[in-house]
Amino acid sequence: MANTISISDKTVLNLAADPDKARRGTDTFFWDERLPGFGVKIGPKGGKSFVFQYRVSQGEGLPTATRRLGLGACGLLTASAAREQAKKAQTRVRNGEDPVRAKKAIQTSPTVAELAQEWLQELEGRRKRDEIGEATVREYESKLRVHILPALGKYKLAVLEAAKIEGLRTAMRNNDASEELIKGTLRVASALFSFGVKRGSLLTNPAARMKQFKSRERQRYINEAEAAQLGRALEAARADAPHWAAAAELLLLTGMRRGEVLGLRWSQIIDGQIILKQHKTSRQTGDKRLPLTSTAEEILKACKLWQKSGCDFVFPSVAHRNIASVRGKRPVVLNHDQPMSPGGFKRFWKRLCNAAGLNGEAALRIHDLRHSFAAAAVSAGESLTVLSRTLGHRDKSTTARYAHVSDGAAAMAAEANARRIKQRLQANLGRGSVTRLRG
Repeated sequence: MANTISISDKTVLNLAADPDKARRGTDTFFWDERLPGFGVKIGPKGGKSFVFQYRVSQGEGLPTATRRLGLGACGLLTASAAREQAKKAQTRVRNGEDPVRAKKAIQTSPTVAELAQEWLQELEGRRKRDEIGEATVREYESKLRVHILPALGKYKLAVLEAAKIEGLRTAMRNNDASEELIKGTLRVASALFSFGVKRGSLLTNPAARMKQFKSRERQRYINEAEAAQLGRALEAARADAPHWAAAAELLLLTGMRRGEVLGLRWSQIIDGQIILKQHKTSRQTGDKRLPLTSTAEEILKACKLWQKSGCDFVFPSVAHRNIASVRGKRPVVLNHDQPMSPGGFKRFWKRLCNAAGLNGEAALRIHDLRHSFAAAAVSAGESLTVLSRTLGHRDKSTTARYAHVSDGAAAMAAEANARRIKQRLQANLGRGSVTRLRG
């Protein structure tokens, strides 16, 4: 190569562009005498930068192509640091890589935020085709907006690693997020990156098979004393937040999922049934049909008080945060264009549990209401087949995991069963002969 020198900070400082090349608007190059391909580029206006030049194969029977990798501006990068970068690039070339092509791939790679935008558009299309529920889309959008995008949105997909996802998990734990929230957020992240793999933006899913997806099944449900505490708190809440209290009661008394209740429409209540065409397992189980019990009818009758013509939502959204209370004789301010938001209901639920004394270690999650409904049904002797249909499960094994029978009920059942067996054993004592065992 022409213009061969020993590249150092001192020699670079004294380099100048070739006047003829500068007048023609072309670059001047100086190449290191020790490391092939390592050089300094001087632009027509005098700007200096370190480069690494190499050749790559374009395929069998085709001539090799020259590539030039920019390492960084002189002055911002020392000559020794640039030399180390050039050595690493040289190793990659020898291993069959093309550093320039890889760099361009990173530069043109979409960010996590851009992928999320495309995914949400795809989800919205699926929702319009009745392939996915509205509540599911809202949940995904919420977890993306609140947790995933603030932590990962700026990263290019081409350089996204599992360590970044692990960092999200650690940050959420440090902010005292619940394990359930962390697990749900990571599942949404995994679904997002699976979409990226399908569209070719990612080679693999960086969130797949992460250990934090596995968590111990929580066995938490309401006992009789807690039910009484919650009932008193709900009675007090009816005056200040009637529609939130009604939503909580419907969750307690039907075993429906939170999204199913908050997004419930009047048009889904048909001939004494709640008919949900879109729910979590609708593709596997079809329509979910819940008989409208007398207690549920009473709740829905109260909901008629805020029903508005043209609004199909049983539980409309609150127009402004914290305006869900009746102040004097002022009515609750509602936004009838949207269903009740999960975040608003979650804040109400936290206040309700605090009022009922169900906080701290005794904290009650919203989903625990579904566990409690199932546990009460099993304790009362309802069959898993019927309960599975009510809960909208695909098989009985899922229902069995939900239906955690209370320790007291289990102990009573075991005691009764043991008594029956003992009675049968003792029924024939004194009749006939007894053969003694030899020993």
